[in-house]
Amino acid sequence: LQVFVEKEGHARVPQSYKTEDGYNLGSWVARQRSSKHQLTLDQITRLESLAGWVWDVLEFQWEEGFSNLKKYIEQEGHAIVSRLYETNDGYKLGQWVISRRSRKERLTLEQITRLESLNGWVWDVFESKWEKGFLSLKTYVEREGNSRVSSNFKTEEGYNLGRWVSGQRTKKDQLTPEQITRLESLSCWVWDVLEFQWEEGFSYLKGYIEQEDHARVPQSYKTGEGYKL
Repeated sequence: LQVFVEKEGHARVPQSYKTEDGYNLGSWVARQRSSKHQLTLDQITRLESLAGWVWDVLEFQWEEGFSNLKKYIEQEGHAIVSRLYETNDGYKLGQWVISRRSRKERLTLEQITRLESLNGWVWDVFESKWEKGFLSLKTYVEREGNSRVSSNFKTEEGYNLGRWVSGQRTKKDQLTPEQITRLESLSCWVWDVLEFQWEEGFSYLKGYIEQEDHARVPQSYKTGEGYKL
C-alpha cells in the first residue's frame, strides 16, 4: 500500500487491484476498512499517516464531488453541469452530478438537503430548462402581444427563445398535459404557424372582397391594421 500511495498519490485502491507480482492489494485495503475495529491503535495510526487515506471511500467521493460542484456554481452561477464536463484537474463533475440526480433515492437526507441548499440546484434539468423557456416566452408575449417568435430570435440575454418555441411546436406529443395547457393559455399561442398565417390572410381577403366586391388586390396593398394583404 505504501508503494501504491507513493506512485498514485492516494490510497483509494480499487477492490480488484493487484500489484505487478500478483498481490491482491485491493482486497487487503478493503478488509482494513471494513475491519477497523479489529485493528490495533498502531495499525490505525500508520494507515491514517498515509497520504490520501480514507476509511469511507463512498463518503470521500461524495464530499469530493460536492466540493467541485460548489466551486462550479460559484464560477458559473448555476448547477446545470453538462454530461461531459470535467474540471481543470480532470474531475468528471458532469457524471457525478448526473449520478446524484438519477439516484436521489440512494442519497441520505443530509446529502439531499445539502444539494438543495446550493444556488440553482434542480433535480429535473429538463423541467428547469422548460420553465426557463416558458418564462422567456411569457415575457415576449407580454411585450409583443403574440407568441409567433421567429426561429432565430434571441432574448437580450442571448437565450435562443425562437429555437425553444419551435421545439415545443414540433414535439407537442412529448409535452405533459400541464405544459400544453400553459402554452395554450398564452395570448395568441398557435401550434401551427403556417396554418395560422394562412387563416389570417384568408380572413383579411374575405374582408377586402366584402368591401371592394372583387379579389384583385394590388401587390402593395395593406389593410388598416398594416397587414400586407
